[in-house]
Amino acid sequence: MGHANTPAAAGAAATAYSWVPQTPADDPAAPTPPQLEASTARTSMAAVTSTKSAAGAASESTLWVKRAVLATAGLVVLAGATILILHAAKVSLPFWPVNKDEAGNVPTPTARPTDTGSNTADSTSTTSTSTTVVPPSPTPIMPSSKGVYFGAHVWGDGADWFPPSPSDFNSKLGITASGFSAFVYVDANSGLRDPDAILKHAEQVRAAKATFMVLTVEPSPGGLDMMTDSVNDKIAELLQTINTKYGLPLFVRFAHEMNGIWYSWSQQPDKYRSMWIRFAKAVRTKAPSTTLVWAPNAPLGYPWSGSFGAKPGSADYRAMDTNGDGTVNALDDPFQPFYPGSDWVDWIGVSAFWYGNTWGNNELPTSEMADSFLFNRQGSIVVFANKYNKPFGVFEGGASYYPKGNTPAGTKSAVAAQLHKRQVLTNGTDPDPPAKPSSTKTTSTKSDSSKPTPPVVSERPGEPTKPATPSPTPTDSAPAPANVPASAIDAAIKRAWLKLLLDSAQRARSKLALLMWFEVRKTEEGGLVRDFALTRDGMWLRASRAISGRTRSRSAGSKRVCERVVWCGRRASAVGCEFCAL
Repeated sequence: MGHANTPAAAGAAATAYSWVPQTPADDPAAPTPPQLEASTARTSMAAVTSTKSAAGAASESTLWVKRAVLATAGLVVLAGATILILHAAKVSLPFWPVNKDEAGNVPTPTARPTDTGSNTADSTSTTSTSTTVVPPSPTPIMPSSKGVYFGAHVWGDGADWFPPSPSDFNSKLGITASGFSAFVYVDANSGLRDPDAILKHAEQVRAAKATFMVLTVEPSPGGLDMMTDSVNDKIAELLQTINTKYGLPLFVRFAHEMNGIWYSWSQQPDKYRSMWIRFAKAVRTKAPSTTLVWAPNAPLGYPWSGSFGAKPGSADYRAMDTNGDGTVNALDDPFQPFYPGSDWVDWIGVSAFWYGNTWGNNELPTSEMADSFLFNRQGSIVVFANKYNKPFGVFEGGASYYPKGNTPAGTKSAVAAQLHKRQVLTNGTDPDPPAKPSSTKTTSTKSDSSKPTPPVVSERPGEPTKPATPSPTPTDSAPAPANVPASAIDAAIKRAWLKLLLDSAQRARSKLALLMWFEVRKTEEGGLVRDFALTRDGMWLRASRAISGRTRSRSAGSKRVCERVVWCGRRASAVGCEFCAL
């Protein structure tokens, strides 16, 4: 193959070799033109440079990838460390809520389940809850490590509530109560009857420096069928207003004493559980600072009998027959059929009243009677609360004095002995001097147009019969005097019941965290008056303030007249929050 020797031909050949180089190996006889040598050198240099550039780019790309991976790993480690620190500080996160059992061993509700077939509304409801919604985690009121929350029901139905305001209650007893309660009716239009009056009461509770407010929500007169989704939402909105506008955490005791026979919502276990869950969902969605209290009645006489009781052969009756023997009696569980599940309950409560061994008799309560409410063999509410790891409280309690009733000689003798003992211990200075007649005068119940009118709620038609326990017997050293003042008997009955519920030995057994006193005077059919109020009796007030003051002023080594009970309020360490219950 010949080669061109002209400059033009040489340039063309060089250009050709630049793209398709032909080495001497292709033609051993062919000479190597200078143009080819230069072109080949330039091509080799370009190739090396190109290779180095590609290698450099690849190396730099790999370096950036490594840097990105290391940065991502660092962020993951930092986020994980932050989450662990927050969790250790007991800060709940949406994907990792704090286990309250670790935060002071205080029980709180666990995660909320979604709707299931067993949780849906029954056919009597006017609206549906088929949408699966997980309510936000609640922030319930927790028990105090300093003592027992103490408060009072001072507002509600048409009975004679005492005193006229929460602040007056504090002033009369010389304490700062932890909270105050009201009984309210469900209303189809507004959720709760007379919402403006309820908000006015919330304002009074806040003014009294209370830590919380309790609402007992009664679906009456229509019963559980009143609890539609619309009504639930309206109630939840009102509760939210109390939580936010007034800054008051709430206890809500919905449809209480459901295992009894004296309310229109009584002994309907299946419907009750369903309605409770629907109500709880609405409340937790809109008012998570509201604590839900499930509060049955103590089973003294369960299952009782009455117009609102479950009928033999009905589905409700079968649900209450927990041992399956075909009969509902004292052998059946008085609580479990009505329990909506721990995921929907924050506290468990009970009602604990002393009426005397005989209706209308003024008798001192006994420890056996207190045990019958808290540790009843037929069903212990304390054991039930412990079973589900729930805080426990007496959300309605009191001791009745009958101004028109009979006072047995044994009661007079026991009270006389108490008065004598206290006179000796106090060097003859009786902290409970006989009250003047005016001190027991009934407070006027005339309406005051400047105060909100309390909602009218139902009253229990009758109390279950209590098992008899022996009355105190007279002692030889303290014969029953005929002149023991009625106010002393009244004060002794209420003081004894408080002691039985609140003394340290009882609290160690029951883990009682709250007591709401039933501060009311009620007139029953036939004219029989039952007086539960602490603040109406001058002797009780003088005794409570005197004993409380003495207990606080003594040195640690001095002899104690009575046991001190801590009443926890917003200022739990203040002197005014200590009170003597004996």
